[in-house]
Amino acid sequence: MAHEVEVCSITFGDGLDENGMQMNRLFSVGLDRRVFEYDVYKSSRETELVVLRYFKIEQEALPSCCIWYP
Repeated sequence: MAHEVEVCSITFGDGLDENGMQMNRLFSVGLDRRVFEYDVYKSSRETELVVLRYFKIEQEALPSCCIWYP
């Protein structure tokens, strides 16, 4: 699963997983008004990005950027 239209922004960040361990996080936001979070550790150059989760963020406006704010 991926964005249905153009990706307008991506961002990386550091966060904690459910066990309190440090992890890298990658997000993308698209003109389809969805944010995807990718599993950086399970993804590789040989495979597609593994989607961890996604959610809809907006119903009227189109997003223009994605900013990491832990």
